[in-house]
Amino acid sequence: GYTTTLPQSAAAIGSLSILFTRSCSGSIILIMAKITPRNNDVLFGRGFAINAHPGNQILRSMVRAHKPLFLQKKKTEKRNMARKIVDDIHKLDGRFLIDDPDNNADERNRNDRDGISGKAWICVETEKAVGKVMHRLREKEVVGSKGVEGSSEDDAQTRIDQQLRHIYDLQLQKNAN
Repeated sequence: GYTTTLPQSAAAIGSLSILFTRSCSGSIILIMAKITPRNNDVLFGRGFAINAHPGNQILRSMVRAHKPLFLQKKKTEKRNMARKIVDDIHKLDGRFLIDDPDNNADERNRNDRDGISGKAWICVETEKAVGKVMHRLREKEVVGSKGVEGSSEDDAQTRIDQQLRHIYDLQLQKNAN
């Protein structure tokens, strides 16, 4: 049915801010939650700060590990594989976040040096997170700047991938206990 809402109110719990309003029937309706990103969160966006964020690095590592099998799967199995990666990020207490355009236009955020900490972030819907993972799984690998396999840049990336996989495995073990 038709619902009219009253003015918004806000509450804060640590770094989590919740905006809510009441319907005419008196029920509370959650509008959005603004969040401060943590290391295991995957951030939507572009640029060096987003790319270098630890959660995005973990996601890229997971994608690299799953990509060979992904390419062999049928379409429905591919989406299930992407859902599993999203679930794995969630098991690491990670979230998929996007900056809130309604709350990031003021002056204080223009002075944000890393492009992350001064912004308000909101969680995306699970299907949007699955879509991001599917996009990553479909992406073609970028060859090193010199285009030579086995270059020191490729070796360094392999070491980084192994370290991230080790961190990921340790966190999964911690969550299982």
